[in-house]
Amino acid sequence: MITLSMPMQALADSALRAGIGEDMDIASGCVVVMEVATGAIRAMVNLSRGTMPYDSDRLWERYNDAIAHSYEPGEVLQTMTLASVFRDGHLHSLSTKMPTSHGIIPYMSQDARLTNYERQFKTDSISVLDAFAISSHYSMARLATDAYEESTKYYATGLRHFCLPAKTDIGIEGLGEVDITNPEGAYWTDSTLSCMANGKCISMVPMDILSFYNTIANKGQMVQPYLLEKYWNNGDTTLCHSNGGDILRRDVLSGGVADSLTRALVAVTESGTGSVLKEARCTVAGKTGTSKQVMRVSTDETGHPLDPYCDEEGRFQTAATYAGFFPAESPRYSIICVLYSRPCNKTYFGGTLPALIVKDIVDGIEL
Repeated sequence: MITLSMPMQALADSALRAGIGEDMDIASGCVVVMEVATGAIRAMVNLSRGTMPYDSDRLWERYNDAIAHSYEPGEVLQTMTLASVFRDGHLHSLSTKMPTSHGIIPYMSQDARLTNYERQFKTDSISVLDAFAISSHYSMARLATDAYEESTKYYATGLRHFCLPAKTDIGIEGLGEVDITNPEGAYWTDSTLSCMANGKCISMVPMDILSFYNTIANKGQMVQPYLLEKYWNNGDTTLCHSNGGDILRRDVLSGGVADSLTRALVAVTESGTGSVLKEARCTVAGKTGTSKQVMRVSTDETGHPLDPYCDEEGRFQTAATYAGFFPAESPRYSIICVLYSRPCNKTYFGGTLPALIVKDIVDGIEL
């Protein structure tokens, strides 16, 4: 017997199909809804359009993106950066002010969100809360470099602690692995720490991201996500998770840090990149993420550097993510939606289609 709720499964399937619709530039997408307290997976939908090389436009369940598709998530992992600096004592309040510095930090492109903020509010500083709400790349990179420039290995280890243990068993095989750039490895550069602070140079599967957000909703305790509740073997019933709520880690975050993160995630909905959910039936705490995906090796056969994020025709692939939980005041469900594009010249944002799909599900679930 599995944990899926057929009404929730149907709702999630309908919302994802409607969101993807007739947009042929979207290759696939997934949605997972999980009970915060127990870890029971109540909906898991994976839709793909055809097969390689996309010989069909039909949407069907071909591959479990939710547990097996490892990708660079982008700004949705800024929440891990914020959690790190709070947990390690480098930040004590969301109201702490940071200089905007015209959105300029070494090794990164200028942050247009910060320059727009400067012009709009005629200021040269921004609170951590506001910076997080608008998904400022500069601000998250600044937090990470100020805190961990001399302890990058500690930072990378801390990020891994936020993810599911390698041997966790959700009830189906195929859970992908987390890949965090090694600070002592050959691929670490001067820009890597800033990139990691914004969800780059890190690969993980949607289930890992959902588990982290569920941990925030659960006041810092990570529970075992599970899909298989019980099974029959030669007439005998074996219970896998009779009541749920199996604790994997109790010390991921303190309750105080979890509360601060929840407040920051609500600000994303109220005034930031997740404002599509402002009109949802209940308050949703969540974060958006948008990231291009690596498409090829970074040098050609002669050693000439290439842009790894586009193909020979200049096309790119985007992953757009929304992850969070609701109701924010007393969380019952955590949720993630990820859409993956085909090679094209269109950018998909986590605050648009994925957030709209999540809103449809939030509005349709009985609370």
